[in-house]
Amino acid sequence: MKPKEQRIIDNLNLKAHPEGGFFRETYRTSIFVAEKNLPQSFGGRRNLATSILFFLPEGNFSAFHRLRQDEVWYYHSGTGPILHCIFPDNTYKKMLMGPGIEKTEYPQVEIPAGTLFAAQTIGNYALIGCLAAPGFDFADLDMPTATQLIKEFPDHEKIIKTFTRT
Repeated sequence: MKPKEQRIIDNLNLKAHPEGGFFRETYRTSIFVAEKNLPQSFGGRRNLATSILFFLPEGNFSAFHRLRQDEVWYYHSGTGPILHCIFPDNTYKKMLMGPGIEKTEYPQVEIPAGTLFAAQTIGNYALIGCLAAPGFDFADLDMPTATQLIKEFPDHEKIIKTFTRT
């Protein structure tokens, strides 16, 4: 890892994330959504919203995963990342995040619940903010294997193999 990237990790007090990259939770509302007001798949109450800083060093990727809740990604600094999304209806979309809105870069991307997504750096690092609603709990994270995903989305085998670790 480059010294500048390590300084960012240290300065922001980030730790390794299971999907790849580094993160730190920065916000968790004290307001809760009752279990009875959530889809059954949540299996318990959740905070109304949570937010993290998410950092991908150069050459790193966030493996394909999906959440039970919606997540919004906000570009902060660095180059990229590119988000790869496979929606439940089997459609694929690739989006470059960044400050260049005149070059069709997105400063903000909304990822609907149940969407399979991965992120990769291009060039140097990427620093992103992520807001989840209802709030994130690791019980809501699904990181299927490449074999499982290829069975579910055979049309996307190449991209799945590129951005899974198992």
